[in-house]
Amino acid sequence: MRLHRRLYPAGGGPPALDIGGSCAAFMTGLVAARSLVGSGAVDSLLLVNAEKKTRHLCPVHAPETALLFGDGASAAWICARPPAGRTVLRLSRLRIGADGGAAGLVTYGFDPESGRKILHMEGGGLFRKAVRTLSREIGRLMEEEGLSPEKTGALVLHQANRRIVSGISERLGFPREKVPLTLCDHGNTSSASLGITLGDFFAGEGRSLPRGPLLLGAAGGGITWGVGRLDPVET
Repeated sequence: MRLHRRLYPAGGGPPALDIGGSCAAFMTGLVAARSLVGSGAVDSLLLVNAEKKTRHLCPVHAPETALLFGDGASAAWICARPPAGRTVLRLSRLRIGADGGAAGLVTYGFDPESGRKILHMEGGGLFRKAVRTLSREIGRLMEEEGLSPEKTGALVLHQANRRIVSGISERLGFPREKVPLTLCDHGNTSSASLGITLGDFFAGEGRSLPRGPLLLGAAGGGITWGVGRLDPVET
């Protein structure tokens, strides 16, 4: 609502809502956005993902997370009728899910000195869960859509850490050049990660429209996950 107040300081304006989903919240937001726009409830909307994870990090009492996370934000405009002469991404297939049985892999505790909330992760368990879940779900989507790495423009994954990104892409047979990596620049920005990576991917110097659809995948605390297919098209 702070963003809504900045955009509409005089009051009024369109409706606004908060959607959770941890690191998979970008995918959750896309599903909600497509439903709202597709049903005619709204003509267009702005999907914003903003994270300030560094306020929940502690290198002393939670060193397993202190070097991974960064702060960041992304915004995506979702509309039914995009303007002409633009490169847009069509939301072709989206799927989200959750596994509450694995919720203990990512938790919050309290700093014994300051009392502030700090983030904890069970690294090994989360790595195995994320790689298995996203490899299975993206592989299932590829099979349903008749896609292969050769027919895909890029595999865009939540930037959790390099091991998870590499583990998923290797299982699915994607070459390194088709898997954008931004965590070296931004860290793990949680729900903003996919939006930032997509933005960097299309803003690359000399970047042309990729041949073939983009496959998206994200998994995070909860455990929540989401996968999807986006098709780049010229309007």
